[in-house]
Amino acid sequence: MTGRFGTALASSGPARLARAASTTRVGLIGLAVARIGLAAIALLNYAVHFADRQYLWGPDGVWPWDVFVEQLDTDGSFSLYTLSSSTTVFDLLYVGGVLAALLFLLGVLPRVTALVHWAFLWSLYERNPSLLDGGDNLTYVLLPLFCLVESNRYLAVGAAARRARLAGALPSDAPVPARRMLASQVHNVAWLTMVGQIVVVYVLSGLYKAGGELWQNGSALYYAMRTDEFRWPGLSEHFYENALFVGTGTWFTVAFQLAFPFLLFSRTGRALAFTGAVLLHLQIAVFMGIVTFSLTMIFSEAMIVDDATYRRVAALSRDLRRAVRGRLGARGRETSPRAAGAEAETTHG
Repeated sequence: MTGRFGTALASSGPARLARAASTTRVGLIGLAVARIGLAAIALLNYAVHFADRQYLWGPDGVWPWDVFVEQLDTDGSFSLYTLSSSTTVFDLLYVGGVLAALLFLLGVLPRVTALVHWAFLWSLYERNPSLLDGGDNLTYVLLPLFCLVESNRYLAVGAAARRARLAGALPSDAPVPARRMLASQVHNVAWLTMVGQIVVVYVLSGLYKAGGELWQNGSALYYAMRTDEFRWPGLSEHFYENALFVGTGTWFTVAFQLAFPFLLFSRTGRALAFTGAVLLHLQIAVFMGIVTFSLTMIFSEAMIVDDATYRRVAALSRDLRRAVRGRLGARGRETSPRAAGAEAETTHG
């Protein structure tokens, strides 16, 4: 009896779970979404500031070159823009950053382009740190970790062919090579580290807020939306003068941030965590104008949603499109005979 139980446990219990954890790579679709989002945010910044790039980051720009170099020496940091004070070299580096971000977005050798993209982005932001809004901090941490994960199995150039090749290379009942098992373990640990970093951001921010009097009495959002940096004239007053909106928004922010790590222990909880994060950061983007930070958080949190949930959402979207097309097609078939009859009546009348 004990022997049978032990055999069953080894075949379907912890042993099977351990094998799955060491051979199945988690978060593949979420990582692809995060890769595309983070790269798109960088490309957006490059594009929006392209016309003013020399003024914002150039050698003769608003941030003096001497102050820039001295600050790097003090911080022990680096920037590729210290290679030369020539405007031509600056433009070449700027365009190089755009190309690196584009390749990373397309999923072309993402383990390599993630690091190259990180180096260009870090160098640019170090050139003028006064332009940052906080989203860069999480980006700095996550991009190097993309060197350890597989983020191009989905939503990338050649992704479908890559999946087909992997499926044919190793049958489901074949033993997993040690090299592939090690790569899967590294991938999963790196993914868990990324998620852990997001958890740290939320928990520390939530604990900091929970200790503040304005967050406790539900008025913090009122004062935040009235500051000159975040106020939208003609819009903000319609919301910060609404006590229900201010109180709900303030307490929801604290409650969500503190509950975030506990929501990750179930599939439904992770979906709720992602939905809550989207609502929270859309609120921050719209009412406080911190767009880059909000988008960075939203796309980073996309990796917490498991692949099965993404597939279900995609299937529901396909079913919805078919239903809409079918409904429109049915209406078109009903309308056509009527239109034809009306045309014939007009002609013969």
